[in-house]
Amino acid sequence: MPQLRTAELCCPTCNNTFLVEPCNKSIRKYCSRTCASKAKSGSNNPNWKGPILDKVCVVCEKPFRFYRGQLEKFCSKTCYDTWVSAHKPCSDCGHGRCKKHERLRQAKWRREASKKELKARSMQVSYKSGTGKTLTLAEARALIAEPPTCIYCKKPIKWQELSIDHKIPKSRGGSNDSDNLCWVDLSCNMMKGNLLDTEFIGLLQFLEDKPDMLRLLSKRLKLGGFAFRR
Repeated sequence: MPQLRTAELCCPTCNNTFLVEPCNKSIRKYCSRTCASKAKSGSNNPNWKGPILDKVCVVCEKPFRFYRGQLEKFCSKTCYDTWVSAHKPCSDCGHGRCKKHERLRQAKWRREASKKELKARSMQVSYKSGTGKTLTLAEARALIAEPPTCIYCKKPIKWQELSIDHKIPKSRGGSNDSDNLCWVDLSCNMMKGNLLDTEFIGLLQFLEDKPDMLRLLSKRLKLGGFAFRR
C-alpha cells in the first residue's frame, strides 16, 4: 500500500515541526489545539503557562487569574449566580437564576418570533393579492412590531389581526391608491364588507351604546348578510 505524501510545517506558537497531508497544508497552522488556543488568547510565547493577568471578582472580591482577551468579572459560576440573584431576579417567582422560567420565556419568544415571521410573509401575499402592489418584508415586520390603531373601532390592532382594507371598496369604484388603503382590525374588516368607510363608522357610532345589538349584527355582517347591493 503506497504511503501518503506528507508536508512539514512549523508551529508558530511552540516552534516545533509537524507533518500534515498536502491537502491540509493551507488549513493547518498549529500542531495542536493547545497551541491554537494559546495564539488566540494573545500569547505567542513558547513558554506560555496559562493565565497571565490578575483580576478581582466583583462578588467575593478575591483575585483570580484569567486568560487574555476574556472579559470576566466573576471567579466562578457560584459568584455569577449570586450576582444574578441580587441584580436580576426572576420576574415570575422572584428567585435569582430561575432556569425553569427562563427556558419557558425563551421557548415562548421563539414561538412568537416564528409566528410573527409567518404573519409578515402572509401579509405580503394578502397585500399583493388585494392591491397588486408589493409590500417589503421589512415594512411588514415594522407593522408587526408597532401595529397601528384601527380607524373603525379606534383600538390598537393586535399583530395577529392585522389586515388591509379599501376605504372605498373596489366593488364600488375604489382604487388601489395609498390614500384608499389602510390597516384595520380583521374583525372590523370582515364586518365592513363592501360598505364605505363613512357608512361603517356611522353604523358603529349608532351601535356604540347598544352592545347586544352590536354583538348580533356583527355575526350577520361577518357572514355578508347586510352587504351593500345596487
